[in-house]
Amino acid sequence: MTMLEGRVKMVMALGMRAAVKEKVARLSELADLIPQAARTLDGTKNLRRAQEAVLDAMGLEILAKAVGKNETERKANAAILSAEDQGYQEQADIVRECQAGEMDDGMALGQLEREWRALSIAVNVFVATLNFLAGSDINIEGEV
Repeated sequence: MTMLEGRVKMVMALGMRAAVKEKVARLSELADLIPQAARTLDGTKNLRRAQEAVLDAMGLEILAKAVGKNETERKANAAILSAEDQGYQEQADIVRECQAGEMDDGMALGQLEREWRALSIAVNVFVATLNFLAGSDINIEGEV
């Protein structure tokens, strides 16, 4: 490596320092945001499960009211009864909203985790570059 190449690499590495500071600050923020997003997702999952349990209980009540000669006919009548039951339909809407919220929270957590990985890689590349330059026998004055 010539002295000029060494200087160019050192200038590039030092120029990246400000950007790396911003990335490290964002990593610090993400260290707080990711656990919060995971807790939010867990809460949303628990809410969805609870609402699904209510919907299942309502479905069992409707199934108990359904009449028919055999199981297939009773299930068909239960489907008709559940479609006509306003409370059941409202609960089904709540469950769908919970499922949509769970998907949104999961995607938000995934985005934060991907950002964490990308920033970690960028910082590791910067550190590796500095380590490479530190071992290149070129000091700040450009002497070999």
